[in-house]
Amino acid sequence: MSGQTWQGGTDITSFDGTFDGAGHTISNLDVTGRNPVGFIGVLSGGTVKNLLLVNAKLSNNEGITGGIVGHIEEGTVIACAVSGCTVNAGGGMAGGIAGFVDDSGSVTACYAASCNFIEAIGCGQIANLVEGSITACYYDGDGEGINTGDGDATRVDDNDWQAAAEAMNKQLADNNYIWEENTDEATKASLPLVLVPNPDVQ
Repeated sequence: MSGQTWQGGTDITSFDGTFDGAGHTISNLDVTGRNPVGFIGVLSGGTVKNLLLVNAKLSNNEGITGGIVGHIEEGTVIACAVSGCTVNAGGGMAGGIAGFVDDSGSVTACYAASCNFIEAIGCGQIANLVEGSITACYYDGDGEGINTGDGDATRVDDNDWQAAAEAMNKQLADNNYIWEENTDEATKASLPLVLVPNPDVQ
């Protein structure tokens, strides 16, 4: 999917199932709509996993905005990435993976690379506000991994994404995909890690 406009409020506004991206990449997605805004606006008990979002544009009007999920009320985001995304929070809170991770939400083994935030009162490359759990997540770019709250969000130094992949994969022993360095010369600058099938999971 490339260059499509995803109108919030008419598509995946609230989700409580399992969305498995199977290692695929969505490029140039344009997400606009009512609060919260994300590829999925509200995760209300489900799982989103194995998805990469590249060069997306997400826009909100003074609300909660996240690349993969705007607001994780309950459920988990696992093995997902955002890279080169632009998030316009319209004066609200913004995160690369999620804007707000509620106390029953979690983000595990995800990364954010070079996300840009506009008109955000608070922003974090992984998440803005965290009341739940962040485990083995990595980021680069400006700012912090988490703006408010606690969690295991680590900045990648000297572009050492291999170390990040190894640490994240320790949390993905039972997941059907794991991270490895991108060897494609055309895309590796914008997408340092890609997902591949986990050979230990049949």
